[in-house]
Amino acid sequence: MRRVVLVAAVLSLGVVLGPGQAAATAAAAASTEALTGQEADGPARQAAWFARRLRAGPVYVSDQIPFAQPRSAAPRFAAQAARTGVPTYVLVVPFHTALDARELLGAVHRELGRRGLYVMVDGTSGDQVEAVAHGVSAPAEDAARAAGWEMPSDATALDVFTRFVDIVGQSGAQAAARASEAEEERLVDEKRPEPLYATREARAVRSGVAGALAGGVPLLVLAVGCTVYRRHRGHGRGILGYGVPLVCAIGAAVLVHSAAVATAQGEKAVPSARPTAHDLQLRADRVAEGLRRAPVYQDPESPAALDGSQLSAVRERLSALEVPARLVVLPALADEDESGGDADLFLHRLHATLGEDGLYLLAGGDGFDGFEVTVANYGVKLAAEELDDYGDWIRYGPEDSDEEPALGRRITVLARHVEDVPQGPQGSPEDAGRVDRPEDTSLQPVDSGAYRPAAGGAAGLVLAGWGTLAARRRRREGGRLTGALLWVPAARAVPEAGGRHAPARPRRRRLRRAAGRELEELAAAFAAAEARLDKAVRGHVWACLDAAVLLLDRQCDGRIDADADMGDLAAALVLVRAGRAALGTSGREAARRRLCSVNPLHGTHEPAPRAAGRSAERAAGCAACRAAATGSERARGLLLPGTDGVPVPYRESPGPLGRAATSEDRRLVQHVRERFHVSDVSG
Repeated sequence: MRRVVLVAAVLSLGVVLGPGQAAATAAAAASTEALTGQEADGPARQAAWFARRLRAGPVYVSDQIPFAQPRSAAPRFAAQAARTGVPTYVLVVPFHTALDARELLGAVHRELGRRGLYVMVDGTSGDQVEAVAHGVSAPAEDAARAAGWEMPSDATALDVFTRFVDIVGQSGAQAAARASEAEEERLVDEKRPEPLYATREARAVRSGVAGALAGGVPLLVLAVGCTVYRRHRGHGRGILGYGVPLVCAIGAAVLVHSAAVATAQGEKAVPSARPTAHDLQLRADRVAEGLRRAPVYQDPESPAALDGSQLSAVRERLSALEVPARLVVLPALADEDESGGDADLFLHRLHATLGEDGLYLLAGGDGFDGFEVTVANYGVKLAAEELDDYGDWIRYGPEDSDEEPALGRRITVLARHVEDVPQGPQGSPEDAGRVDRPEDTSLQPVDSGAYRPAAGGAAGLVLAGWGTLAARRRRREGGRLTGALLWVPAARAVPEAGGRHAPARPRRRRLRRAAGRELEELAAAFAAAEARLDKAVRGHVWACLDAAVLLLDRQCDGRIDADADMGDLAAALVLVRAGRAALGTSGREAARRRLCSVNPLHGTHEPAPRAAGRSAERAAGCAACRAAATGSERARGLLLPGTDGVPVPYRESPGPLGRAATSEDRRLVQHVRERFHVSDVSG
């Protein structure tokens, strides 16, 4: 009856005001009716709602998805829509808004009555866009298909719409070819586009990898560089010493870190919706305004769950109750709304917005056919337990999915249930809590989080591996005391083995350790073999041992002196190796053996005849040095500190080796005894 009166009033005003004013008045009446959600069923009902909003602006963003696309994001869509070059009207709505988006867009165009490009974008997931051109030339359908197929799964609604705008500016043939190619890649070739954004989890993984590289690569460079230098430092290489590997390691660390930071700067974080307080309040304000006009509010953005007759029946049944009752039908209760999909939270906000006590009934949907009915009692004196016991059929609907949901009948039965509930304490729902804010999607710096732990772990692994390889190398070189030397130890070789592999510039620490270990080994071997040695060999070996001890242990405390210089250490090691070599010879051979003139650390050897065109000193070298075809004597010869500490050929050094150069090993023993004023007591 009221609807008939309203139409009559509009017609009367049309007679008085004229055709133009009558049309405007009729539009206002239709808008008022749309606000309450009571207009005609079908797409026309939704079209009237959307057309009214598009008259106010070319872009409408639904208030039902503030955590996906808040209303405040509308200017960004409008900026992209302006690039199309034609009038463009955009609806950013939840995915369930229309079963047939093209039909709804056509209805909106008829209602709005303006030519242009009509676009509907799925604001929840952003993976769907539909477009229809009315009165303008634009490849709307092909551009929408291409944008939907080309964009990756993490694209937002704004990303998809931006791609649509890029494509719609092309010719129809180009847009069609692009759409077909993108569809074939996705459906036939199963190629997925690369993600647009980096997640916090992916950034954490990249930080760990970058940290491992930053900690492991420089140490690996240092280890390899030091190993190469150590192996070649006696052959004229490694002029700058260990500084080159160190500089390379520092450079590698800087390079890896810079590359990780540069790569991270090119990554974009997943866009996080930043709804304002106004965005979160919009839907509650809209529903509250509708409930002030009528006790039933059906969301006008969504397909109608109650047709005209059902709506009238439900409204009359709720109005007949003795307690105030209001029903809200929202097919779009979801995680992206201001309540996070929680019916109790939405009703709490709605009650606070409306400011009136009563029974609040919510038929909340998930965008499909089902509706869950929730009842909240604010200030009505009804028994809470009996009120809440209204049965699963009313709450969840029919169990058979093929059966008609019958929302109107369920609400009618619920009204009868409310009439049977006895009085009780004034209703006060429990605290509904609050909505969980969306997770933080911003990206931490790449050198934070797992970066440092991973760098430390990788560095530890490289150091452990380096140490393990060094230990295996030493074990491979021999399990005895001399196995720690970098050159072939004399204790494991025939007299002339080792040859020119001994270092030309040994380090003091290496000499000290080798001399101590080989001295102990020679003493043990001499004690074990002394009984079967002839007198000459026994005396010669004992003399070598005695002279070596004089050089190493002047304080007679059984330990190598801390102030033993390089010359004494080298001479002692030469004596020990000479004694070791003498153990396997006869008395005459032991007395005739000579020191290697190139590097006495090579051991002793049988004197060789002088070769034509060669110097006596080169002819006096050990077998390995005589066999060397290239290289100068100075480059391969032993270097020891001179009087000023600068390395010089051992012949020029002030130590015992300088005086006994190219001589028989017994001459070295003699020089040591003369230095310490010890007579020959070998017997």
